[in-house]
Amino acid sequence: MTEERKVVRSCGECTACCKTHYIQELQKLPGVWCKHCSVGIGCKIYDQRPTECREYACEWLRGSGLESERPDKTGTIIDTMISDDKREALIRIVEVSENAIERLRVRQMAEYFLSSGVPVYFVPLHGSGNIELPWGFKPGPILKKIIESR
Repeated sequence: MTEERKVVRSCGECTACCKTHYIQELQKLPGVWCKHCSVGIGCKIYDQRPTECREYACEWLRGSGLESERPDKTGTIIDTMISDDKREALIRIVEVSENAIERLRVRQMAEYFLSSGVPVYFVPLHGSGNIELPWGFKPGPILKKIIESR
């Protein structure tokens, strides 16, 4: 019998998602710091934060990657996008700081996902995103929608 180890992490000083994500309830646009964020400290309205914020967990928070790969340290947030029917998934790497997508460790993480057969969607701080597909991968509806919207 094997026991699965559960990694317990907290955001700590990381506030990266306070910049990268669209929050409908606050009308906060992606790529702009939330007005309720104390960068590098935390949320000023933590106890009253929107449901979208309460429910979000990046892959690092879920236990993926090394301790040193917290989003504020890599300059990128890595999360998973899954289609409603659960048939399709891709990894999304969103830039928090300029040119972080080009860092060696971030590229190595992307290559790991690609070599595992998972598409990677790079979302730069400025400009349009880029999707890299594993060799021979056939895009499904979620990927086609992203590709068409670029």
